[in-house]
Amino acid sequence: MLKQQMKTLESFAFTLDSGGALPSLKIGFAKQGQTAAHVAFLHEDERQHLKHVHAFSALLTRLDADADHQAVASIRGATSLRSIPSETFDRALDEPRPLAATFFADQASLDNPLIHIAVKITTSAFFDLFGIGS
Repeated sequence: MLKQQMKTLESFAFTLDSGGALPSLKIGFAKQGQTAAHVAFLHEDERQHLKHVHAFSALLTRLDADADHQAVASIRGATSLRSIPSETFDRALDEPRPLAATFFADQASLDNPLIHIAVKITTSAFFDLFGIGS
């Protein structure tokens, strides 16, 4: 179902529930061009108001440089990522192989295992659409 949504929708969101071990994680997906995307990993309160943005991933297939640049540009200015130097985003674009460049807002987000699982799930599903192993 996730791959089908990635294939047919420009953007969508879903919630990943850990079964109570950790707070649920909201995941927002948006295509950039036809061959790249960005993914947001965040928490919302019970009224679905944004509580905390944990991370963003830029899914860069290397099939279209413009789409890859759009994916990175779409997250570069995120308020939650202000502490990350611009050069870090540039390095993701310099890598010649397909890449899921994930940028974390803080140490607690980096240490959250549910976010790492979500990154793997979304990366694998998206890259599989293009026959790219992640």
